[in-house]
Amino acid sequence: MDGKSKRESANTRSFAGVEPAAELKTKELHGEAPSGETTVQAISVDAAIQDWLRFRETNGLGNDKPKLMGGKLLTWCKANSATFLHQLTSDKVIHFRNSLPYKTKTSSSLKIHWAIICNFFGWAHGIGLVPKNPVPNTRVHPQFKIRFKKPEVVPPTTDENDRILAELDKTRWTAERKYRVQKFIETMINVGMAIRDTARLGRDKLDGDNRIRGNRCKTKERFKVRIPARLADDLRSLPSKTILTTSSGIAAKVARS
Repeated sequence: MDGKSKRESANTRSFAGVEPAAELKTKELHGEAPSGETTVQAISVDAAIQDWLRFRETNGLGNDKPKLMGGKLLTWCKANSATFLHQLTSDKVIHFRNSLPYKTKTSSSLKIHWAIICNFFGWAHGIGLVPKNPVPNTRVHPQFKIRFKKPEVVPPTTDENDRILAELDKTRWTAERKYRVQKFIETMINVGMAIRDTARLGRDKLDGDNRIRGNRCKTKERFKVRIPARLADDLRSLPSKTILTTSSGIAAKVARS
């Protein structure tokens, strides 16, 4: 400006956000971008996501789904010309939510994954990266609340069960292997558990009253179901602590046949 250099703060907490912040500051000084509040928000979406993931890792929080959802958000932002975090308005955030490929109405998948994105924006707002959380408050705007109705678990019919066991008899597996898979399928039928839940069933989840207690792997929802005494005794006779884990892949193949 007039041949003179001027030193200004980038106003960013992230090293990765320095370059985009500098670009925005340059535009501001040349009158190409609004000054003031926008400068405080000069951090790229990518830099913010990386800072968030490091924060979670430092605090011992799981990062599997956050990395997945952070990647989806970044991909959407690149496709929709949203470089900086402050560019993600409520309108764009909802457009991103509508782009997610998760089931709705009968599944909690969208709600579970969306909660992770809400956590990201809550964190960004909490440490001052954005002056306002762009995720609509569902208490104020209930129309943005994700609603779904879980379908009732319908156990296989007797005919379907017989067909599965008949398929099992056609295999060349050992008697011990067939027995484990049969118990795997019977447990799924009696408890309404998913394959993954059944594969992770530990001996400590089966109490003395023949009830299986636990949390669904996908939704973390608690459940408690009483199973027939005969099946409970059969499960107790299996040697491993995680009762049915060694048969998960086999059972999945048979159950889907």
